[in-house]
Amino acid sequence: EHLPVSRSPARTGIAGWSMGGYGAVRHAETNGGRFGFVASIIGLLDYPRAETLPEGRNYRVVTERFTADPEVWRRFNPLHAVEALRGARLSLVLASRGFELTMNENFISALAGKGLAARVHRLEGGHEFSLVERALPLVLADAAEFFQSSGSLP
Repeated sequence: EHLPVSRSPARTGIAGWSMGGYGAVRHAETNGGRFGFVASIIGLLDYPRAETLPEGRNYRVVTERFTADPEVWRRFNPLHAVEALRGARLSLVLASRGFELTMNENFISALAGKGLAARVHRLEGGHEFSLVERALPLVLADAAEFFQSSGSLP
């Protein structure tokens, strides 16, 4: 609203890592059609959720932010709004030993259930900054490919 940034989805992207990856995907979903490129690096993409995943694959729900009500959690969980990402190019980075791995696999399954796909990069490692450092060139290459194919870059 305050900066001269394009409003065209062909020229707009959003990305983040960890909870920033969650936030990037949620923001893209709640502003459906605004972003042409959406990326998440080791994001928590099936959160908030009940702690029913295998040992080491859960993340405690911050009830101070999300309440203790699972119905509220459903509204904030990106898994349940994947349809809003239709038309966007998605790039996801998963960590082989990250606690969020099952959450991201659930998100990918939800995409497939709606006939949507993402470019998925599976990297060896855990939920750690060294993995983010290795992921950035992959996501930036995906973004460059998207913006070049949409005519947004020279």
